[in-house]
Amino acid sequence: MFTFLFHAKLNGLMLPMGLLALIAAISAATPAAAQNLQVREDLDFGLMDIAALPGTASLGTDASIAYSGGLIGDGFGSTGEIRIAGRSGTPVQISCSTSATLSNGSHTIDLTNIRISRGTRDGPRRNTRDCEGIGMNVVRLISGNGNLNWGYIGATLETTGVESDGEYDTANSGGVPILIEMVIP
Repeated sequence: MFTFLFHAKLNGLMLPMGLLALIAAISAATPAAAQNLQVREDLDFGLMDIAALPGTASLGTDASIAYSGGLIGDGFGSTGEIRIAGRSGTPVQISCSTSATLSNGSHTIDLTNIRISRGTRDGPRRNTRDCEGIGMNVVRLISGNGNLNWGYIGATLETTGVESDGEYDTANSGGVPILIEMVIP
């Protein structure tokens, strides 16, 4: 049995939607493009031991974590957190990648079932949706609205049972981060 640390980075993109959004952003006194997608916390699965069996660790958008198969963990994980900042009351659409890859530099582990919910900074999470890929808007957040400007990311980590010991991170060589896209309609 080996001990692992799993950590997934979130990379934020901001893309205005179409020419009309670009024209609106240029002509507005406070442009819509002034909205800011802030990555407040990366997704973290904590410490786990992997037996020589396939397994999963599912991290909910509420930071709950469940293990199955050959995975045993410390029960401590943290959701990824994003926040929309900028002109108050501006709605934005959020899309996110469907998968990512963790690496320790020599071995990789898949991250699947990426999902997002919205909520307050320390309050309940609402409207959990599965990510469908960049460009496929799944959640609407509103900047400056304490109830609707936070997004929380969860995912499932899938192991094969043949991984080597080490710290797995999307920032390591061979890793692929979770992409988050903000579109200003």
